[in-house]
Amino acid sequence: MVRAQKGQLPYSEHTTRSKKAVSFEALPIVSLTPISGVLIKCDASIKAIIVRIDADRNDIIVEDLDDEHLLIKEAKLPELKQRLSETLKATLREQESSNSE
Repeated sequence: MVRAQKGQLPYSEHTTRSKKAVSFEALPIVSLTPISGVLIKCDASIKAIIVRIDADRNDIIVEDLDDEHLLIKEAKLPELKQRLSETLKATLREQESSNSE
């Protein structure tokens, strides 16, 4: 702390703060629409299949959260289940046919 002599103010009180000009920018207004979603936990291989299914139209996955979690549109869940089941069955048939050879 700076000590002032009798009749003087400390140095810090003598200084004046500089006033800086403040500028404001107009920011765009963003309208957000809430989406009802379902949190899915799966292993990496199933997640890769879901991501590949969604790559066609990009209308299923809301957010890819991490290695094991996806947020899916609730309305698309039945469609995803059906397409995932079909993909897994096709993969299983391919494996069975390659094993029989």
